[in-house]
Amino acid sequence: MAEATEQQGKSKGMRREDPPPRPVEQVANRGFLADSDPGKHYVWVSEVNDPTLNVGSYKAAGYTVSQYDEGEAKPTIGYQEYKQGDPIKSMGMVLMEISVERKRALDEVGWKKADAIQETIRQRDIDPMSPEERASFKGIKSVRADNDDRRKWQF
Repeated sequence: MAEATEQQGKSKGMRREDPPPRPVEQVANRGFLADSDPGKHYVWVSEVNDPTLNVGSYKAAGYTVSQYDEGEAKPTIGYQEYKQGDPIKSMGMVLMEISVERKRALDEVGWKKADAIQETIRQRDIDPMSPEERASFKGIKSVRADNDDRRKWQF
């Protein structure tokens, strides 16, 4: 009897309406490519309008759209007939490529930026909130353990 009461009192909640699935670059980039050139770095890029990682952002970084050539890289997913020079596309994604040397240079720049951000965080002596943020909290303080000292943080 108690079980029935608990069941009746439970809320069903909101009905979920998930967006349709879209291609996921991270899974595809673990493979799905045969006969790739070891001197090139390849990436599958979604053709969906993603404002952060889209074909345009990869082109701006120096990538080019891979074109079909019989003896070169070809997808192992989503069968499609290609003609010489066609862009390689599969399952809502387009294959893009860049030289390994250029990829290393891009990675080096990225790591330098990440290191600079990390060093900025490490050097802060105070809470990183701005005066405006501090004012908006109006006396609310974060709870920290006595031994939590940001000056001693190690990354």
